[in-house]
Amino acid sequence: LVVNSGNANAFTGKTGRGSTALTAKIAAKAVGCSESEIFLASTGVIGEPLDATKFDGVLVVNCGLDVPEFGRGVAAAARRTGKPVAAFVLDVPAVEAELAAAGIPVLGSPERAAAAYAAVATR
Repeated sequence: LVVNSGNANAFTGKTGRGSTALTAKIAAKAVGCSESEIFLASTGVIGEPLDATKFDGVLVVNCGLDVPEFGRGVAAAARRTGKPVAAFVLDVPAVEAELAAAGIPVLGSPERAAAAYAAVATR
């Protein structure tokens, strides 16, 4: 799930279709899945095109998905992009361990992960 909170019209028109396709492609490559497995949501400024090349980082909220590749995929994406990453993992010790081993902070609640991410993400 990719959530953009900077632009409400991310999916509008020819430019929006191109931006959402690029967003899905980048996210799928980062976490090692197909583009059809990426879901997009957007809210924020109205009337401005979305530049999908300028995402600031990754906020991971894993609510019980126990897939070994998940933690490794997020860690690899963090290394490749150099973008800030913060995470919350609900009751999946293997995923939490993978993220922690990669130096990704795993916080005790989604709110704390969001606050930590906000503190380091580029504005």
